[in-house]
Amino acid sequence: MKTKSFIVSFIGATLFAHVALATIPEVLIGGWMIDAVATAENLKNSPKWDEKNAKVMPIILNRMSSVVCTFDAGTMTVSDGEKKDTLTVELQNSEARLYVLAGKSGDDEVTIRATFTEEGLLNIRSSTTDDMDYFLWKRTPEGFVPQKMKIPAGVLESKKKTTSATEKQPAS
Repeated sequence: MKTKSFIVSFIGATLFAHVALATIPEVLIGGWMIDAVATAENLKNSPKWDEKNAKVMPIILNRMSSVVCTFDAGTMTVSDGEKKDTLTVELQNSEARLYVLAGKSGDDEVTIRATFTEEGLLNIRSSTTDDMDYFLWKRTPEGFVPQKMKIPAGVLESKKKTTSATEKQPAS
């Protein structure tokens, strides 16, 4: 998975659309940025995790560290520096910590599922791609200026399997 195709796939597939304006729930309103540490942990525990992803994920997380997702009245905008892509959305359903938004990308209907974790992080999933399914977003701080960051060393190290005492074979 290449970084640029990953980002283009997510943004292009979900954020180029215009439909009727609708109200976005207040809890979603504002800016969101990738929480690299929480995302790395979530990815490591996902069924998609493998050695290939372990190698490319630091590159992708570093690239995504400057991406901001902003919800306001009827829109979801993803920006990366000067590039901005906006999807006009409407609330279709909500329950507990889940908000289902609908929009249109070209001729394709798009469903966005925004779910809050117990820790208050936001998981945003699109019906058009699964590239971002395990990414977790946190609120942008007041006055936040997006910039590339270096993901802390060891954040994406694979979990090592330990051999239990019952698995050890006696020496012959």
